[in-house]
Parts: sequence; structure tokens; C-alpha cells
Amino acid sequence: MLIRAFPLLTLLLIAAVPVQGQVDPATGTPIVAEDPPSTADVRLFRTIYDIEAPAFAATMRGVHWTSRNVFIGAVPAAWLGTLAGGGDRDYQPAYLLTLTHASTIGAVFALKTLIRRPRPYASLPGVTPRSGGHPSTFDPHSFPSGHAALSFALATSVSLSYPEWYVIAPSLTWAAAVSLSRPWLGVHYPSDVAVGIVLGTGIALGLHALGDAITPSGLRNDDEPDPLRTPSPPSVRFVIPF
Repeated sequence: MLIRAFPLLTLLLIAAVPVQGQVDPATGTPIVAEDPPSTADVRLFRTIYDIEAPAFAATMRGVHWTSRNVFIGAVPAAWLGTLAGGGDRDYQPAYLLTLTHASTIGAVFALKTLIRRPRPYASLPGVTPRSGGHPSTFDPHSFPSGHAALSFALATSVSLSYPEWYVIAPSLTWAAAVSLSRPWLGVHYPSDVAVGIVLGTGIALGLHALGDAITPSGLRNDDEPDPLRTPSPPSVRFVIPF
């Protein structure tokens, strides 16, 4: 699956080029390009951004609010939850979630620094960010979407550690809603979101594939009995003569 993701990531990186904005040399701020982009990426962005249905808007604002709390609290909650579990604790899920979280953030900011695509509200007319106080100075670059990458990275990691439908379905639904909120908020193009999803999911899959190899033995619960190796209890045979 990881191998299949790389061609898609490459194509989306190439598709990102036409949406680059320009910078006003006098002020140093992004401006609309002389030849405004009319790509499918921008058209899809406009379609999502222009949705004004109250229920949809409330949902998008709600998942945006939850994303901040989950991004900050997911890793500490995983460690504290394991610690409070008692018994033979297995810290591997919390450890892999931590690695996934940190690796995704690092990869996102590395790509943003490399690509340096301006955000839609900085390069398209009539677009303003709906997320109040958006940190355009701290994080002015759009590609890829950090929210999409991190939400899918965390959802994938948790789903792999606890592969139950009641974990997988809510986690991935939440991650999809967070990702959809990014164009509606005016801070990301759909291709930013698509690459973020591939990136976050791929990082989580890769780290979990290497789980036992990269997790210190002291954090794993290797004491669980293996039913294939557990000797069968001794049996007593009764012989009744006739």
C-alpha cells in the first residue's frame, strides 16, 4: 500500500505547481498571479468554500475546534490511559502514536518549506480565512495540509492498534471531516488535503509495519501466552476392562 501511495503523491506534487502565487516585492506579501489559475483544484476549492448551509458550516467549525484539542491531547491521553490500565501494560500503541505524531509534523513542515505554496486566502480574490486568528505569519504555506495529514495519521495509528469497528469508523469519519473543513475554512486547496491524507496515512502504516523492530522491548508486553506454544494440560486415561 505504501508503494502504491508514492505515485499518487508524486502526481499531486506536480499538480501543485500551477497554483503558486506571486509575492509583491514592495511589501513581501503574496498577491494574485497575473495569470490567475483556473485549474480543477481551484474550481473544487471554490465549490467547497462557497457552501453556506448552516448545518454544514456548524459541522466544519465543530470539527476544526476538535482537531486542535485532539492534536494536543491524543498522545498524552494514550500514555496516561495505558498507565492507568493496570496489569501487564503494553505501551507500544502509545509509543507508535507518538512516533506517528512527531514524524507527520516533521514531514509536513519539510514539504511546506520546500514547496512554499501560498494559502488560498493569500492568492485568490474573494477568499478570507474562516478560522479566526489563522497563523499566517507562523505557517504561511499551504502544501500539504497539516490538519489532514495529522488527523489521518492519528486515526490510522489508533485503528491499527485497536482494529475494532467502533474505533476505526469514528476515527476515520472524524479525520475525513477535519480534512474537508480545510478548503471550506479557506486555508487549503483540495490537493493540499489529498497529499496530506496520503502522507499521514502512509507514515502511520509504515511505522506500524515496523512496530516490533522500532519499539523498545521495555515498552512491549511480550508476556502474553501464545496459544500455539502453550502446552496442553496433562490428561488422565481411564481403561475399563470388559
